Amino acid sequence: MDHPSYDDRLRYFSILFESLLSFQTEESRNKSKKQKSAIDLPKAPKEVEGPKVSELKAKAEAEQHAVRRMRMCLRDICNRSAAYSYYRSRQL
Repeated sequence: MDHPSYDDRLRYFSILFESLLSFQTEESRNKSKKQKSAIDLPKAPKEVEGPKVSELKAKAEAEQHAVRRMRMCLRDICNRSAAYSYYRSRQL
């Protein structure tokens, strides 16, 4: 096989470089389209967070206070009932 001439090599490399440049410009166009589509996307809504720690503590304290009041009320009822039974048994 003979060696290629100067013109043949020039033609070969010019075609090769043109195809590489056209390939790069197509990639840059595709990237710009992807970037534009990424910019056009709507933002995701923020996640709804649960109650804050301070709110949870306040709620727990309120529940403990309510339980404490109910326990005192029940103790009062039990004491009255015991006292009533005691006085009733003494009257008979």
